[in-house]
Amino acid sequence: MHVRKPYGGREKYNKGEKVRGTYKTPYEMNFFCFDIKDFRSMDSITVYMPETKSKVKGVVTDTDNTLREITFNTLTENGLKTNINNICFLKEYDKTWLE
Repeated sequence: MHVRKPYGGREKYNKGEKVRGTYKTPYEMNFFCFDIKDFRSMDSITVYMPETKSKVKGVVTDTDNTLREITFNTLTENGLKTNINNICFLKEYDKTWLE
């Protein structure tokens, strides 16, 4: 039976020597894919809230380029802030997103 090996990265060559690449965790592969410039006002997002360990739908109201923070509103709360690494999903404006 074939056993799948964990992803070890691409092989690199350093001065003729073969060097293995670094291993990326699933967190790095899934959540480090957004740039702060991808977010605009009124975009629809899904945010992972570490405090409650749940996902929340929201609408972007403002972005801070220096701190890489996003201010968003949910159906029940306004003015929440999150780090860019807690964003799970980004979509253009959808008027039925919060319903």
